Amino acid sequence: MATGKGTGFYVSVALLYPAALGAAIAWLVPAVGLAANGSEQIPLWSLAFALWFVLYHAIWFVHIVRLSEGGDFKYGRQRFASDLIDVVALFLAFWALGLATAPAQGIHFRLVYAAAALVPVSAMIDHRVGTSLKRPLVTLSMVPPAIGFMLSRDSGTVTSVDLGCVMTLYVLLIVYVIAPRLFGSELRRKRADVSRRVRGRRA
Repeated sequence: MATGKGTGFYVSVALLYPAALGAAIAWLVPAVGLAANGSEQIPLWSLAFALWFVLYHAIWFVHIVRLSEGGDFKYGRQRFASDLIDVVALFLAFWALGLATAPAQGIHFRLVYAAAALVPVSAMIDHRVGTSLKRPLVTLSMVPPAIGFMLSRDSGTVTSVDLGCVMTLYVLLIVYVIAPRLFGSELRRKRADVSRRVRGRRA
């Protein structure tokens, strides 16, 4: 599992990751339908947070698949552990939001924020903690979940703190899409390397 794709890649990226994303989408779609029909069981905040989890993990899934197209791609133990944490975070988030069961259950706020905190933890493991800490946006991504966890309740209604946390996470997600290098993403560099190799062969 040190070089190339290997078994870990196929277990994680070809099996667990798409399965988790598929389950999340299958839970999210009917929840949106219930909310659209005026159901008070599912707050819009829950849907917004659930969508954030789906969007982030979908973006990362596309990223890792495209990254694997490079000839020097390596899928080691750290990346495997990182992807497993992402899968756990996705399942935990939807369960904590009450969307993984029918009918929808109450929100476990602290577990929702714990799941959100696993996302930057996963990134730190993938990029190695020391390198990740040098990128302030990776470290900053820990702040909204930490604040939400400390100020949240085990149950209750959505507060302005909860709204602020999810809005901040969306802002960070938008920044990640626009400028992934700020988070240590190598996608654009890898694309450039592939393009250069293709042009070199044509020449």
